[in-house]
Amino acid sequence: MNKIALTLLLLVLYGRNVHAQNQDSTELATIFKQYRTPTPEPDKAEQFFLEFCSKPFNAINNPYFMGMAYEELGILQCNKGELKNALSSFDSSFVYSVISKDSVGMASSKNWIGMVYQNFGYQDLAMRAYLEAYRLAEAVKSQRFMVTFQSNIAALYFSMKQLENSLDFQRKSYAMAKQISDPKEADLARICKDMSLIFFELQQTDSAKHYNELARRYAEMTNDHAAMISVHLNNHRIYNSSNPSFAYTELKNATYKIENGISPTLGIPDFNLAEVYQQNAQHFLNQGNQDSAKHYLEKCLSIGERINSLEIKKMSYEGLMVVSAERKDYAKAFELSQKFKLYSDSLFSIEKENSLQQFAIIYETEKREKDMALQKAELALSKTTIKRKNYLMIGVGLLIILLSAVSFILFRNFKLKKKIEQQQAMLNERRRISSELHDDLGAQLSVAKIFLNNLKENTTVTQDSELIENSLGMVESSILHLQNIMHELQNTTLDEHGYIAATEELVNKLSNLRKIKFSLSHTGMEQRLDKAIEHQLFRATQELINNTLKHSEATTIAIDVVNRQEQLVILFEDNGKGFDLNTVNRGNGLNNISNRIASLNGTVTFDTQLGKGYRTIIEINHHHN
Repeated sequence: MNKIALTLLLLVLYGRNVHAQNQDSTELATIFKQYRTPTPEPDKAEQFFLEFCSKPFNAINNPYFMGMAYEELGILQCNKGELKNALSSFDSSFVYSVISKDSVGMASSKNWIGMVYQNFGYQDLAMRAYLEAYRLAEAVKSQRFMVTFQSNIAALYFSMKQLENSLDFQRKSYAMAKQISDPKEADLARICKDMSLIFFELQQTDSAKHYNELARRYAEMTNDHAAMISVHLNNHRIYNSSNPSFAYTELKNATYKIENGISPTLGIPDFNLAEVYQQNAQHFLNQGNQDSAKHYLEKCLSIGERINSLEIKKMSYEGLMVVSAERKDYAKAFELSQKFKLYSDSLFSIEKENSLQQFAIIYETEKREKDMALQKAELALSKTTIKRKNYLMIGVGLLIILLSAVSFILFRNFKLKKKIEQQQAMLNERRRISSELHDDLGAQLSVAKIFLNNLKENTTVTQDSELIENSLGMVESSILHLQNIMHELQNTTLDEHGYIAATEELVNKLSNLRKIKFSLSHTGMEQRLDKAIEHQLFRATQELINNTLKHSEATTIAIDVVNRQEQLVILFEDNGKGFDLNTVNRGNGLNNISNRIASLNGTVTFDTQLGKGYRTIIEINHHHN
């Protein structure tokens, strides 16, 4: 029945897209040009790209333009503060860029993904995306993209308070940008204003003034209003002590321009608006005007709440805490300090920060390490050449004797073993395909079913649109995954980045359900496990999540992974209705989990009672695997 329904759905959508089949690449490029950002009609552009992405014909025949359409859709969603939707769009853009072998599109999508992660406060994920974007840009020798991506890495380091690293990357970006003839294409205004801000934080005032003046000149030359707003803010910071009147005038200029829409809708304007409000709040705090400071901090907090930015919310609560303390409202100040601490702890841990530093130096040292490895290999080869010549004849002689001794036995048993191997291979393949279809495709279709049930229960237009989009996305993902199982042509996040990254990706996608809250923590997982172990653990985790979504009526799922002294423990818990282990029918789900863990010489414990939630404990000694 699922196949029939899916076929009918595709036929209906296909019938609505006959006109698209007659459009060639030139026509599509012309149409896309009139809707691309910046556009005076963003709502109309968003509707066009949504319709284009919804057509199966385009997914099959125009993957290049699908990647472009999803990226433009993501930018428009960023401009509206819909960062979760934007992240999904940029992920889809990257996938279609891979399918169409568009390296520039892949680099651009990864850069946007990094920007959204940075805005959420997920600095480790942002750094990974930026570095991948830079490597892709370098591979196609796109100097303009390399400049931009290095500058973004520098900005991320700045947000992490690693000023020297930030300055180092910004200088590299500036040096490369100077080689580009067009200042606008080189983005020199943005680079200079960022360098000015770094020097200001390093208390090198003269350098800060110099680069901010350069930024002003480039911004005026290229008519870059967004950069000019940042120049005003930098002048407010730099001259606040020496020339407070001029500093406040610059702050008012920035506030007026961004509130009156002078800045074009590029990037993530809500983050820029929040920065302006924060500077206003700090100014009024310095003036002793707590009412005005509170006004701007509350406006800033509303932005952080709307786009779910941990960084903006943290800074807003910090400022509101200071205002309450100055008013001697210590109870309120304590309450706000707890919220500030909560968001500070959520943003970044010391352990993750250390691992990020390793990410950042990987690229810088990669070529040097390859050269050193090559030199060592050549030296070792030169030392062993003579020995190899001597051993070669001996080895060949021994090999001939050994082959002669076993050839008769192998020939006699060949036909029997061949038949057994073919039968066993067929059986293993049938089991593998059955398991994969149940664990992964079955899980996705189950989630799609939940999406559609939610659609039936909800009546508002906005929710209906979002649920329909999520449902179609899950069905499309299921189709692509079935193709991957049958053809095994693509690598997955699990293969490329490991169990933790794949699990994070899975729970982030499922969080779009909005009815269940996930928490994922891990300790001691800095190094990847064996790929076979990661594969079995991920499939078991999928099955656990799938069972909870289908049966438990839970609102929270917690996954804790601890790796200590070669002993790996995974604790899975939900707060659902539970069940009676003695009476429940252990179907494919629980049996698959048990079989997968047993294949790793591990143990699995199911702990649940009616009305008391569900818990699974998986223990594996991966030293013996």
